[in-house]
Amino acid sequence: MEPLVVSLVGEEKTGKSTFATTAPPPVAYAELDPGGLDRAIWRLNDKAKANIHRANFYVPQQADPTSLATLRSTIQLKREGKIANRANLRQVQNGALVGMTELWYEFLSWYIEQLDDPAIRSIVIDSGSLLWDLCHQSHLQEIQSLSPGRTSLTSFEYADPNTKMKGIIAAAQQTDKNLIFIHHTDNEYQDVIIDGKKESIVAGQKHKGWNHIRPLIDLELWFDLKTANKTTTNESKISLSGVTMRGVGRTYPNPTWDLVMNDLDAQRTIELMEIDAASMGLNITP
Repeated sequence: MEPLVVSLVGEEKTGKSTFATTAPPPVAYAELDPGGLDRAIWRLNDKAKANIHRANFYVPQQADPTSLATLRSTIQLKREGKIANRANLRQVQNGALVGMTELWYEFLSWYIEQLDDPAIRSIVIDSGSLLWDLCHQSHLQEIQSLSPGRTSLTSFEYADPNTKMKGIIAAAQQTDKNLIFIHHTDNEYQDVIIDGKKESIVAGQKHKGWNHIRPLIDLELWFDLKTANKTTTNESKISLSGVTMRGVGRTYPNPTWDLVMNDLDAQRTIELMEIDAASMGLNITP
């Protein structure tokens, strides 16, 4: 199977990180969300563990501008001369971001190193949800340095982080690396009319993070836990497939990379046979 861009979606502890560790080794693993890899890596043998190269990019905790701790910290910074004027003081109290831009460029430096390393075959980003947060908040931090008090990006300003995320994916494709995003889930809402009033209700789940990722990926798998006969197993289901149209809807208990890819390769072979048969006016679909 050729290198793929894959999105793994599901709630916590449903097997996403475990699946990611079975990608073709060596695996470069960017951990922005603490805990997922630790829950998965104990299942691997020593040789497989040695092929997981972890790098941590933990998002710095941002201060709550209304908290007593922030007010005390602000006073201390003022005493130390690190807040020179009222404008700087308002910037701190209005929730200026700290460390996001620095962490974004630290991640980019690491990512380029993995792309340039011919030995690395797969790169995991855990999670893609937090990477998107880091990407657009790093841009906001840069804007805050010029416009103190800004707390969000305008629609136009999202163009820059959108381009950066597209670049992350394109770079992996250009260097023939598997790129695996792990995503959290979020509620998807739908407007309905109840007693003559419009209300939003939860209609399902969607991946949490960058909204424009789905057209750019090759495969999306949703993970869940299934219980039968008092036994709980991880299960994944393909919700999007650019590998073969026959892949959508296929499910895998306790999935691994090889299990899914070997099955998709077989499904693609069947699809090609069906296309060839159709061109000759034959129908081989069971």
